[in-house]
Amino acid sequence: MERVTITVEDELLAEFDAYLERNGYANRSEGIRDAVRHMLSHEQETIGADQNCIGCISYTVKYSEKSGPSKPSDRIRFSPDLIVSTLQMPIDSHSYVEATLLRGAGDVVHKRGHEIMSMSGTSYGRMNIIPVK
Repeated sequence: MERVTITVEDELLAEFDAYLERNGYANRSEGIRDAVRHMLSHEQETIGADQNCIGCISYTVKYSEKSGPSKPSDRIRFSPDLIVSTLQMPIDSHSYVEATLLRGAGDVVHKRGHEIMSMSGTSYGRMNIIPVK
């Protein structure tokens, strides 16, 4: 087994520790291994590469202190053939929730959804993909 070091915000780590305690994990390592397994299992549930689909990606975004809102959808707006719509709703003065609808081939929608959710300032991402017949 290999040892890795990660950096986690204090608030996120406190939430994670509370989750581990509620769910009976013996330590953080077991929780992180379980989280990685969960992520990898969802990777296997993807729609076929050439299957047409609609994807809804929802996530929270922190406002950028330097330049106002940091919008993942703005950073990928060069895909007008893929992004159908984006909706934003303020949560508080520090963040907002954004939902982006994508339409296209399964592999492209899946890849772009993960790109959006992994952008800096983005957290709590979820992706739902629906096949279109």
